[in-house]
Amino acid sequence: MGRLVGGVYTVGGPTQPATATPMPAPTPRPIAATVIAMPQGGTNGQGYETTCAADGSYSLTLPPGTYDVSATFGAQDTGLHATPRQVTITAGSTTQVDLSFYVP
Repeated sequence: MGRLVGGVYTVGGPTQPATATPMPAPTPRPIAATVIAMPQGGTNGQGYETTCAADGSYSLTLPPGTYDVSATFGAQDTGLHATPRQVTITAGSTTQVDLSFYVP
């Protein structure tokens, strides 16, 4: 087994006209989303999921393999969805994957 750990955050902020004084980059804010790890190669649609803590952190223990990892927040059809990331888990390892949602 291996561990997948990380955090889920929202990023975003006001847009600016090209002539405006640059503003600092927005500070990521943690979000209590659901993290989903789907094995590649299929296991009849069976995946692994966990809910983030209030600080946005999560941890999953997974069998070795390659996974598409993503996160959702809110309703399946109207909520926010993070872009999936491909991750390879190896036995005895810990892999960090942070995910983010852009909120304008």
